[in-house]
Amino acid sequence: MIHCTVNVKELANKDGGESFRLDDGFFVQFDCEDVVGGSVDVDITAEKSHSAECDYIVDIRMKGVLRVPCTRCLDNMDYDTELEDTVKVVCADGGADSDDEDLLKAKADGIIDLSHRIFETLALNVPSVRVHEEGGCNPAVMKWLESHSAEIQ
Repeated sequence: MIHCTVNVKELANKDGGESFRLDDGFFVQFDCEDVVGGSVDVDITAEKSHSAECDYIVDIRMKGVLRVPCTRCLDNMDYDTELEDTVKVVCADGGADSDDEDLLKAKADGIIDLSHRIFETLALNVPSVRVHEEGGCNPAVMKWLESHSAEIQ
């Protein structure tokens, strides 16, 4: 399993951030029929929070291409994506979970796995209807669809 694990305590004290590229192996592990692969660059930065609500603010920037099935012909197609996400992180072992979906819990040492958050952010931003550009759909499927369409008069 491919993980996107960072140490927010170290990251907050570091100039810049942490960067990595997600490839097909990352997306396959989630077994999602709407996102079957891709190549996405991820940049993560963290800063110490000045709020009592959380310890750190983590910014996640994602840019790349997702491989998704076309809703018309079902062949895979590329979908360009560029997203930003911000989460609040509390560092603690044990304790109650929060109902705030933007508040994540890291271990007391600052280590947190952001894999699910990153995947969900990418997957939820793919439109429900995605179609190849004109002429890009599988010709055999398009011919079959045309032969089974009702005639328009």
